[in-house]
Amino acid sequence: MTLSEMTNDLASPEACFSATTAEECFVILKTWRCAFRPPADCLTLSRAVEALCEPETSKRCEFRHAFEALSVLDMFTIISALYAQTFHLELSLAKSAVSVEESALSIALQQWKELWPSASRDAEITGLTGGESANPHSHGIGFMRHAPEYWLLTHLILERRLKQGAPASRAIMNSQLDGEMIPIQVLIAELQATPEIKV
Repeated sequence: MTLSEMTNDLASPEACFSATTAEECFVILKTWRCAFRPPADCLTLSRAVEALCEPETSKRCEFRHAFEALSVLDMFTIISALYAQTFHLELSLAKSAVSVEESALSIALQQWKELWPSASRDAEITGLTGGESANPHSHGIGFMRHAPEYWLLTHLILERRLKQGAPASRAIMNSQLDGEMIPIQVLIAELQATPEIKV
C-alpha cells in the first residue's frame, strides 16, 4: 500500500460502538472530536503518517492532543503503515546516500514513539474505558496492544538499512515474491546478528 492509498479515516472510540443510544454516541463523538484542532483536525491515516514525517510535529500542542486522543487501534494502524513503507525500502536493491524517504521514516518513527504514551490508551489496554458494562469486549484488545514491539521491529529494520546499507536478505525477498508472510524468525535472527544497531 502506498501513502496515497491510505485515505481511510482513523477509527472512532470504541465507546461509540458500545453506546446504547444515538444521543450517547453523539456526545462521545463530540467530546472526542474536541481534541482535534487545526491543523490536526482532519487526520486520515495518510495525513497522520505525513504529519509524523514532519520534524517538530510531536512538539506542537495541537498534534500532541490529537495523537493522545487516538485509540490503540489507530496507533497500531499508523505503525503498520510506517512498517509497510519501511519494508518497501527494505526490498529495494538500490542503496546509496540516505534517501529522503529513509530520513522521513526515521523522523516519523521517533515521533510515533514519543506520542505513544497516553492515559486514554493505557485505560483502553487495561480495560478501564467505560467499565465492562459499557464495553463487554474490553478484555479482547489482542495483538494491537503490542504496537510498541511492532514499532521496535520497524525501527530496527530501518536502522540496519541506514547504518549498513543492507538490502533485505534473499530469504525475506523470496518470501515476499512468493506471496508468503515474512519469516519472522529469519528477520529476528538477522537483527540479532547486528549488535551495533541501537534502539
